[in-house]
Amino acid sequence: MFVERGQHGAIPDPPYPNPASPTFVDVPLPYWGFGWIESLWTDGFTAGCLTSPLSYCPDRLHTRAEGSVFFLRIMNGPGYEPPPGTDIFVDVAPGDWYFNWVEAAYNEGILPACDTDPLSYCPNAPLDRAWAAYMMVQAKGIPIP
Repeated sequence: MFVERGQHGAIPDPPYPNPASPTFVDVPLPYWGFGWIESLWTDGFTAGCLTSPLSYCPDRLHTRAEGSVFFLRIMNGPGYEPPPGTDIFVDVAPGDWYFNWVEAAYNEGILPACDTDPLSYCPNAPLDRAWAAYMMVQAKGIPIP
């Protein structure tokens, strides 16, 4: 809901009509967030948490790495793909799915490192509401009074 409202404004309901059948096997039609999650899919902000079967994992906390994808795509559009990373973080390996994403989020100023000595991103740490709000402000270029 937070990401979709950041993209579409202070809307009271999901921006798109509900599809006839669920995209994700773990988000059934009666689930309270169904329309919001389907909208994340429609807008290209999420690929889910598993590909086979396609799942969203709605009861799992988002990580800093996942937030990097959401907010880079809000900043740069849903088709955005980050440039290749250069291996700047000690806790992010070149084979990690989020390798390019977290470095791009850091370089774009969307989310700072979690530690500077050594430079660390903490990609699997939970993304709390405060940091998500910070990321939204950065991604949208919202001036802070």
